[in-house]
Amino acid sequence: MKKLKTPKISWRDAKVPVSVDFDDPYFSSEGGLAEARHVFLKGIGIPDVWIGREQFAIGELGFGTGLNFLVTLQAWRETAPSSARLDYVAIEGFPISVSDRRRALGQFPEIAPLADSLADAIPDPEPGFHLITFDGGRVWLLLIYSDVAKALDDLCGSMDAWYLDGFSPSRNPEMWRPSVFSALARLSRIGTRLATFSAAGHVRRGLQEVGFDVEKRSGFGRKRECLNAMFGDDNNEPASAPWFRRPTAICGNGPVAVIGAGIGGASVARALATRGIDVRIFDAGDGPAAGASGTPAGLVQPRALTDESSTAKFLSQAYGHAVRTYDALDTTGGSAWSSRGLLVMGRDASDRARYAKLNGSQLLSEAEVRETVGVAVGDSGVWFDNAGTLNTQIVCDGLLEGIDAKYNCTVSGLDAVSSGWRLADENGETVGESTAVVIACGMASRTLANFPDLGLVANRGQVTFLKPNPDLRAPLTFGGYLTPLVEGPQGDMHVLGATVDRGEDIDAERRAADDDRNLELLARRGPDMMRSPIVIGSWAGIRAETRDRLPVAGAVPDGASYLKDYQNLHHGRPTESYPPATYQSGLYVLSGLGSRGFMTAPLVGEMLAALITGMPVPVPLEVMQALHPARFLIRNLRRGGTHT
Repeated sequence: MKKLKTPKISWRDAKVPVSVDFDDPYFSSEGGLAEARHVFLKGIGIPDVWIGREQFAIGELGFGTGLNFLVTLQAWRETAPSSARLDYVAIEGFPISVSDRRRALGQFPEIAPLADSLADAIPDPEPGFHLITFDGGRVWLLLIYSDVAKALDDLCGSMDAWYLDGFSPSRNPEMWRPSVFSALARLSRIGTRLATFSAAGHVRRGLQEVGFDVEKRSGFGRKRECLNAMFGDDNNEPASAPWFRRPTAICGNGPVAVIGAGIGGASVARALATRGIDVRIFDAGDGPAAGASGTPAGLVQPRALTDESSTAKFLSQAYGHAVRTYDALDTTGGSAWSSRGLLVMGRDASDRARYAKLNGSQLLSEAEVRETVGVAVGDSGVWFDNAGTLNTQIVCDGLLEGIDAKYNCTVSGLDAVSSGWRLADENGETVGESTAVVIACGMASRTLANFPDLGLVANRGQVTFLKPNPDLRAPLTFGGYLTPLVEGPQGDMHVLGATVDRGEDIDAERRAADDDRNLELLARRGPDMMRSPIVIGSWAGIRAETRDRLPVAGAVPDGASYLKDYQNLHHGRPTESYPPATYQSGLYVLSGLGSRGFMTAPLVGEMLAALITGMPVPVPLEVMQALHPARFLIRNLRRGGTHT
């Protein structure tokens, strides 16, 4: 995706940043910190407003330098309960450069460490959602780089408070339109607070018209007045797709059972645990990553999609979030990464050209490729610094560190009970009870979810272990992939993969013929990568993927209600004539990760944790709907298909 244009900034008295385009300062020349605390923190009632709350969500229109976020973060650290979680969603259409941000925030020594950590974490100014975590996941900053109206349309969740801090209404009217106020109302709950520096009449009236009770109070510095408000109505979800309605949050502090200890289960378990939820893992294997996530190495690389589709948005955001997650993963077992940097050769020249259009790519000549990766590939390639090879076992172990787990425990049935769900083994014996359940156990998810069509398809993959060639220093992808040296059961080795076989009657037995298939692809795409390769072993696993190759993630719908309520979709009745979706209370699924699990699972885990706890969802609404567990059933019903 194209990067957004960085705005031009002038400097008033060499200290205060001023937008050249809007001719308006980012903060008051009379004291930016004091202004933020008076207008916004005091405006919504910090710290009293979050005392006793285990989670709190603030939305900001106009992130600017990030000053309001930093002052809020400082107050949160000082006054919020140690177990509480802050979700901060900030919308910005004109993200400033890192250098301008550092210069602007450098005026405030009091928050210098916070300002440095923010500047270090700020993503490239690509349109879309960007999730950043602070304080070990206790604070969650979702930056949305977008036009404000589109960003609000894309956002799913309810805020506890709003900061309206765009440039003044007279200079930036797009930020203060009636449609924006309506969107704020949709994303608010009864009691949601709001604060803004503007006391303009049309701002006050616009907020009142959508359900906010507004009052004036003294402004800061030269501004005579500013506004506080509180929302007094129930929020209303849009009726554009009632079958994809967000489920009602059912979870306070849990417990939540997660069935599956692969990368999907580990990711959602970690996301829930950082929100203070009591999480319990159940897995049929003898430890983390015993199934399809047990491949000896995993690659994380971007995907060559540059359009505006929901798939492109999801994969782009997932890649960036995965890199940040693994960079920050603190484990006792070592680094999440076994190597950094990755060379994409692509399936052919046109595929390689698509990768070369991605942000962060470097097109290397044939000679530069050899110098970079250590071997000749006979062609040019596209290099990504942030991509690389993962220590998959260390990743899953690290994500699940400190989380209660029961291994060698097969969950074969789920029964709804008054307290939530009873988990039963193959003999019908109870192995656990929980308020909510996340089903993250690959193909077995189909049976446990008890829903007509999750779109899951079994995908068998085999990777081949090769005798070491110390010259290869970085992973290569070419339709298949080849890793640099990784630690294996018999010492250092390369991992070459991977075969793909889909169907119901497949198994995870290793086959010499599949090693030959991997070697043939390697010889065809780059015979000089590995001369006379010697096979020293292999590994095979069954991955669950979906028919559209996107994960399936969300609350599990009630199958009987869906079939009854939406059986006539093919007749073309008005959308608003259909009732909202009915879900199996407290039941969620995360499956269908396929071969992209280590790239997509961290973001999907955060999305699912937000749905469970009722907090803002860190992906656009269209992405949440694209991953919805009922999407395949809805598509079939639209075509007039039937299900039982």
